[in-house]
Amino acid sequence: MQPDGANSSNYELLTTVPPSSVIPTVQQTIENANKKIPLEFHTLSEQVDDSLVRERLLATLSYFFGALALLLAMIGLYGATFRIKVVFSRATTGTDIRSSAPLTI
Repeated sequence: MQPDGANSSNYELLTTVPPSSVIPTVQQTIENANKKIPLEFHTLSEQVDDSLVRERLLATLSYFFGALALLLAMIGLYGATFRIKVVFSRATTGTDIRSSAPLTI
C-alpha cells in the first residue's frame, strides 16, 4: 500500500441515496476498467468520527481527572471540618487544645 500522496488519488461522490448502496456499483465499474487500482471507500461520517478520536479521548480524560479532583477535594474538606469540630468540641469541654494539636496536622 502506498502512502497518501504517492501516486494516489482521492475522489468524492455526492449522492442522495445511502452510500452503502452506491459503493458496490462504483467498485464494480472501476474493477471492470482496471483491477489493479486499489480501492478504499469511506463515508463522510466515518471520516469525521476518525478525525475526532483524539478530541474525544482528551475530553474523556479531562472529565475523569476533573471528577477525581472534585472527589479528593470533597474528602479533604470533610476531613478538615471533622478535625475542626473535634478541636472545638475538646476546647468547649475544657480539654487542653494542645493535646488536640496532632489532629490538626
